[in-house]
Amino acid sequence: MLGGIVSVESMPGTTHSVDAKILKFIVQSIHRKTGIDVTYHSMRSEKPGDRTLWPHALIHTGRHWHLRAFDSQTHAFRGFALTRICEVTAVVEVSPVAIELDQDWNIKETLEIIPNPKLKKHQQEIVAKEYGMVNIKGGWTWTVLVRRCLIPYFAALYQLDIEEKDPLRNRMVFKERKIVKKFLISDG
Repeated sequence: MLGGIVSVESMPGTTHSVDAKILKFIVQSIHRKTGIDVTYHSMRSEKPGDRTLWPHALIHTGRHWHLRAFDSQTHAFRGFALTRICEVTAVVEVSPVAIELDQDWNIKETLEIIPNPKLKKHQQEIVAKEYGMVNIKGGWTWTVLVRRCLIPYFAALYQLDIEEKDPLRNRMVFKERKIVKKFLISDG
C-alpha cells in the first residue's frame, strides 16, 4: 500500500472578478433580448466611454469573461471584457440587428494546429503527445472547431498569435496561418 503526501501546486491567477450587479444586468438583457447602457473602459480610448450594447452571449476566453454584443457606437458585433464595464443600466429596446447577422459568432472555422516544424522530430512528438494531436498522413495535427470571433482568444491562450523565433518557446503553430491571420489581433 502506498502512503505519504503528494505535493500539488497550481499557478496563481489574477484576482479580477466580475461585478455581480453588472453580470445580473447582462444576463437579464440576454434573456430579454434587450440592450444595456454601459460605461466601458476601452484599450483604444484614453477615458471611459458610454455606449449601448445588445448582448447575446457570454464568453470565457480561458482567462477572462467577455460578452458578445451588438455595439451602437461601432454598429458592429464585438466582444467586451466584463471587468471593463463599470456602470450599467437596462434599455427596454430590442436589438436593432438580429443575432443571426453576427457572422463571426455564427460561423465556425476549422483550425489545424501542428508542432512547430522547426522542432526536431522527437520534440514534435512530445508536443503532439502533450496536446493529444493525431498523426494524419505522417504529420501531427490538433483539429478544433472555433467560432470566428473566438479565434483571437484561442490563439492568445495557446500563444499561436505570436511568431516566436525560438521553436522551444513557440512549440505549436497554425498549419495554415494565412487562413486565420485576418482574425488575429496582433496581425493587424
